[in-house]
Amino acid sequence: MESPLTPTQALIVEQLRRPDIAAPAFEADLADQLTEAIEDELAPLTDLSPTKNLFISKHPLSTIHACEAHYLATSTSFEWSIPTARGSVAHRAIELSIHWRGEAVPLDLVDEAMAKMVEEIIRSGLTRDEVRRLKTEEKKGPGRPKGFIFHFRPSDNKFALNLRFKRAEVSKEEIIATLRDLIDHLSSA
Repeated sequence: MESPLTPTQALIVEQLRRPDIAAPAFEADLADQLTEAIEDELAPLTDLSPTKNLFISKHPLSTIHACEAHYLATSTSFEWSIPTARGSVAHRAIELSIHWRGEAVPLDLVDEAMAKMVEEIIRSGLTRDEVRRLKTEEKKGPGRPKGFIFHFRPSDNKFALNLRFKRAEVSKEEIIATLRDLIDHLSSA
């Protein structure tokens, strides 16, 4: 008889099962206790303004419980980008692996996730030119980190001093040490 569980689910059950420990027993009124606790925690929400409705639907609840970080990242205004697409493909592939029947081959999971992403992109109306623009923006990227530049101009404006460092972050002590090295070098020249 075929198991109703996917291989991943069966593996988790096997890893969690401890034959040396008895199955947990719960109090008969546990459901009532949980209901009461939930109602107590949600009580402050009963004072909502009559002009504002509170809608709780299945999709946001399932999304936030699947991955809170993903929910928060996509709960604000969403805009496709290359990193967003990559993260979404990886996230979708991981989700698919949980429910996948048979051996979960990573490339198959990614292919299926990408197929679902393409369907979503088409539904969102993203054009080929917009995809090309996103790809070009990604190639430009932020580039290599720039070196730190210390700028100094005295109040009388007699000169301006700019010290460029190779590293992006430099402490005050390092600037002072560099200035001392410069003074020593000029003094010995």
